[in-house]
Amino acid sequence: MRGLAFAALLIAATSCDPEAARAVEACSVICDCQPAGGDECLTGCVDDIANQVSLSDACLACVSDHRDRCLSLEVDCDDPCGVDEPPVPNPEPPVPVDAGVPDSF
Repeated sequence: MRGLAFAALLIAATSCDPEAARAVEACSVICDCQPAGGDECLTGCVDDIANQVSLSDACLACVSDHRDRCLSLEVDCDDPCGVDEPPVPNPEPPVPVDAGVPDSF
């Protein structure tokens, strides 16, 4: 069933938009590397990429080259794909607590 859904998505994407075809190509590799891959992963991934500007040639080549190397996909393709980690928020400074030492008289 997964192959049929993928084929339908690929045909629809390639006939309408070359960027969508690129997204399907990248997402098929990404979802194959996910433990919970499948049709939902593929559809969600393509939607996420469609909301970005475009997939660079370097990113697509990197992802495609990692079809059989899932463990290094994220690390190796981070830079070419321009994946930015969300900034880590600065933690709130600690609040000084009165240690209960009595004031001197």
